[in-house]
Amino acid sequence: MDSNNFADRGDLKISGSGSAGGGNYNSIKISGSGSIKGDINCREMIISGSGKVDGNVEALNIKFSGSGKINGNVSSDEIKVSGSGNFKGKVEANSMAVSGDTAIEEGVKAENLAISGSFRVNKKIEGGTLKLRGELSSESCEVENFDSEGSFRISSLLSADNILISLIGRCEAKEIGGEAISVRKGYSKRGILQNIFGAIFDPDGILIAEVIEGDEIYLENTKAKFVRGSRVTIGFGCDIDNVEYKESIQVDEKSNVKNRCQVGDK
Repeated sequence: MDSNNFADRGDLKISGSGSAGGGNYNSIKISGSGSIKGDINCREMIISGSGKVDGNVEALNIKFSGSGKINGNVSSDEIKVSGSGNFKGKVEANSMAVSGDTAIEEGVKAENLAISGSFRVNKKIEGGTLKLRGELSSESCEVENFDSEGSFRISSLLSADNILISLIGRCEAKEIGGEAISVRKGYSKRGILQNIFGAIFDPDGILIAEVIEGDEIYLENTKAKFVRGSRVTIGFGCDIDNVEYKESIQVDEKSNVKNRCQVGDK
């Protein structure tokens, strides 16, 4: 977006209960209960009350600290949700930070995605770096770097060049693929959370997958049907049906591997 055009535009403010039409704006601020009908192009959109847009939104910055709903596609440089965000269309952003509760009907594409709240995507997540410190659910996730210290449920594929999973709670993906994959028991914040919330947290954490495939693989507390890699290390607490490796394998005595087989060039 060309930021030089915003100075000549007017602002839109709704502080009580009101509605407005779509169009080109400089700043849009909703601190009451407001609705906008039509597509929007603006420099910033800030919702600290309850706001709804029936249309597509193109903005440099979007911030929800209240309850925001957009019934269309969204394109933005930066999106921050510390309240509640509901997006019915596809979301594209350079960076997106979620510390509240966010649901996206279509897919999301972001170069940097930071999640410390609850994040639900019905379709694909794609982009650069995903940092998870909360809860995530999606159909699939294809990024360059996946860094998790939370819990996730991915119904099909989790794919990244680098996958770093610190197990805090239950983590599930049908297939996991990457160059370097590290899955370790999580320790940070676990004791505090368990003391406060009790049995809803698994103190050990677990990863459940059908297939895990990569070059360098290290696993702890993992249950999988197939693990395939060049250099594979099965740490403690694992239950693996089949391991196929090219160069090397190590298995902790506290783990169970039913079948192991060296394949390809030795």
